[in-house]
Amino acid sequence: MGLSWRRGGTRLVIRHYEPSDEPDWLVCHALIDRRRQLDVKPTYAGRSAELVAASEEGEIVGFLDVEIESEPGALCWRADGCSGFVHELGVLREYRQHGLARRMVAAGVQWLRGQGVRRLELWATDDGMRAFAEQIGCRRIAEYRQFDLRHYGAKVERLLRQSGSRPALYFVDMTRLQTERSRFTLPGDLVCTGFELSW
Repeated sequence: MGLSWRRGGTRLVIRHYEPSDEPDWLVCHALIDRRRQLDVKPTYAGRSAELVAASEEGEIVGFLDVEIESEPGALCWRADGCSGFVHELGVLREYRQHGLARRMVAAGVQWLRGQGVRRLELWATDDGMRAFAEQIGCRRIAEYRQFDLRHYGAKVERLLRQSGSRPALYFVDMTRLQTERSRFTLPGDLVCTGFELSW
């Protein structure tokens, strides 16, 4: 892969992740996604492209992990053919607004094309990622809200125990509840918006 260019005085390269990158990858991930701290880099069962953007000094400044579904609908919202699913995408704040994420996605799309895949799906949980997805030509396909039931205390815990389960998260498909969207907010609420890019 080895796509490189200069950002100001810094030379950056997009390349495949190597196991020796894990400590720096984890630091980069922790600085970008403060809600979800990881102890190890995720691995994937299917065919995947795990890309990093690194400085000349070897600092990981961005990442993209894309996995191809084993069967339609195994990872992606739409099940009309095996697609690529973005598990991880991030760029350190000081490297944003210079086309790095766009270049990483383009490298991921190039890899997917080489694998015979014609569609990429990504999910955004913040306005910045939603705006980015739209800027690169993605189309919205779905939205749901995820919330943590532990915010509701003992009553919910008791109901869950009575039902024989103890889920920590609950998902609500909002694509059919558009009229209720503004009234439907809960503590720990996280809006997840799905996007697709096809070629």
